[in-house]
Amino acid sequence: MKQELFSIESTSIKIKENTILNSVYVQLFAGETTAIIFNNSDEKNAFIDFLAGKLPMYSGRVHIDDKLIHKLDIPHKMKEALYVIKNPTLLNKQLRIWENLYFSSFNKLYIQKKLYLQKTVNLLMEFGLDIDPNTPIHKLTPFQCTIIEVLKAYVTNHHVIVFANVTGALDNIETKTMIDVMRYLKSLGLSFLIIGAFEEILFAHTDAISIIQNGRTIGVFNSSEFTIGTLHKLLAKYSLSLKEQQELTVNEKIFAMHHVYGHILKDVNFSLRRGDILKILYSDDESAKELESILKGGKKDFSGNIYLHYTLYQARTIKEALKLGVGFIEENPLETMLFKNLPIIDNVCYPLSNRIHSFWLRRKYLKSVMGVLDPLINSAYYKKSISEVSAETLYLIIYCKWLLFMPKVLVCINPFSVTDYQTNQIIRQMIEYLSARGISVIIITSYWPSLCTIKGTLKYLEGGYLKTQDT
Repeated sequence: MKQELFSIESTSIKIKENTILNSVYVQLFAGETTAIIFNNSDEKNAFIDFLAGKLPMYSGRVHIDDKLIHKLDIPHKMKEALYVIKNPTLLNKQLRIWENLYFSSFNKLYIQKKLYLQKTVNLLMEFGLDIDPNTPIHKLTPFQCTIIEVLKAYVTNHHVIVFANVTGALDNIETKTMIDVMRYLKSLGLSFLIIGAFEEILFAHTDAISIIQNGRTIGVFNSSEFTIGTLHKLLAKYSLSLKEQQELTVNEKIFAMHHVYGHILKDVNFSLRRGDILKILYSDDESAKELESILKGGKKDFSGNIYLHYTLYQARTIKEALKLGVGFIEENPLETMLFKNLPIIDNVCYPLSNRIHSFWLRRKYLKSVMGVLDPLINSAYYKKSISEVSAETLYLIIYCKWLLFMPKVLVCINPFSVTDYQTNQIIRQMIEYLSARGISVIIITSYWPSLCTIKGTLKYLEGGYLKTQDT
């Protein structure tokens, strides 16, 4: 069983009544390294100050050594458990290396000079570092100062070492030395948080990469799943302005049907860009059923081509469709898409757990999920069964499944067949929310509520023909 050294949950931080961080999640186990990447320097600096005990927590929870820390004790306890290394160094530049390492033993330091000097010699040898312990700090390079601070964190019994913007300018030799020191300390049970650029460590020597965007933890990823290229693309996407994101949404085609014929369908053509909503209102069941069957992979005898993100879409089953990135919400989903014997949080996570290996064994994934769901689902519902919440909440759960899974395309079949106005409003809001997150949505329906105002392209399916009307 892994030992949790440090975690923060649902944490928000304010500076002069301005919320800088909101709903941040971090979890760190003994002997592991987590990289934390921000797309905003103000948020990053506030988080570093919080870890250093300089900023109070406005709301949330902090665990150290798997113990919940009282809100008033957090700054003191953080300083005890976490050693934050920043640039410029916090070492006393007027003192020598051995004096800085054992400054906390100041009353005995000069009386037992030989003892502490020898301790320093032994420590440097233990870590394979060739540095004179009598060297004044002001004569050290920035990298040497960082290494000495790592050793100081070790001798002062700190459990977690935080690199805060200090590891981005290392040469090859310095990088290797740093990795060797980290590897040795991790074998002793210490853990590391890396904030800032250190790409070789990020990808080869971390256990997880956490991304914080707009003050929220939006995901925790296994570093083995990333390359430098994909991470750069991800950060570029998160760094886009709203206008740039809208331009990207307009320009990226994600799904298309070209000249599709079936037994009933006749020359069906349409295309979707990322985040588009297509509303198909049908007048005969036969046309709709054939279209659904083709999308799900259940119908093979049709002509024409279907493309998913410029690749030929050739799903043979609904399971294969899901693997390719096309999800479905069936009519009456309360009966077909929920597990009555599972609590709410398990129902929401079930599709995602099939994609991520060992999802249920790693608590960090669940905390990341809760961070995404916090604005939508009351956390008090997570452990309830589906029989204990309202129908409106159940519909919210169904759509949140796909928010977590993030398919390229989501097909909703008769989503507004319920008669309850409030439920229909929740469905409408969630479809628009999914669209805003970049998921393209196809609505196939025979009923369109007069009060439903979802924007998008409206097409009429009648007698196998698809006719277009823009709204």
